[in-house]
Amino acid sequence: MDNTQAIIHVRVDEHYENLQIVANDINIENDTAILIDKITVIYISCTPKAYTVTFNMNGKDLENQEPAQSIVYLNKVIEPADHYIKGEYISGWYKDAELTAT
Repeated sequence: MDNTQAIIHVRVDEHYENLQIVANDINIENDTAILIDKITVIYISCTPKAYTVTFNMNGKDLENQEPAQSIVYLNKVIEPADHYIKGEYISGWYKDAELTAT
């Protein structure tokens, strides 16, 4: 088999970062042309991004504000415990600022 030139192109969605491509123990950039033969080994890796999730208590009970959570993509948020705020029982969280999506 003759050597063949190929362009390595890896598409990674917006939830991942730190794309690394290694061909025959050499780091290469995405969209790079390399020579490939029958023993070319290509490794591709990337890491999921972390996102910060905050809990807005609409200005109530700021002393006991839930701390923000850093969540790696595809992991689950840990829902805070229910609260009593000045005699009101808070038993859940909305997903939007308009307080419509639970």
